[in-house]
Amino acid sequence: MSARAAERGLTLIEVALAVAILAIGLVGLIGAAGRALSVVRIAANYATAQELFERVRVERPLTFENGQPSDDESGTFDPPYEGWAWHRKTEPFTEREGETLFRATTRISWSERGRESHEEFVELIFAPAAEAARRSTPGSAEGA
Repeated sequence: MSARAAERGLTLIEVALAVAILAIGLVGLIGAAGRALSVVRIAANYATAQELFERVRVERPLTFENGQPSDDESGTFDPPYEGWAWHRKTEPFTEREGETLFRATTRISWSERGRESHEEFVELIFAPAAEAARRSTPGSAEGA
């Protein structure tokens, strides 16, 4: 065989090497696309959690009774958000006299593919009426 005939075609080793390199590249590309779709789904869930948190804030505002925040609250959402739930816990933020700051932690939770996920939103709430009610309660040192 002359030198010119040997240069006309590719050898089997060259073709196999090219196919292997192409396969490695495609596997990496498919893996990256799968991770990108997962990140998009997670971002959509967090955006939905933010929207539902705002809904809870508007539809179920925090109330105070005798200077104390209402008890812990929980609930679920109507369609299309079935499977999503919320829980709000309110506690004093500081123990200092005269400060009426409360921390309200709202947890929005959901289940996706059998895996529980949640997002927590924390608000600091200034409630001057709570301090006034506490002072006017019979038996308090300042109200007597």
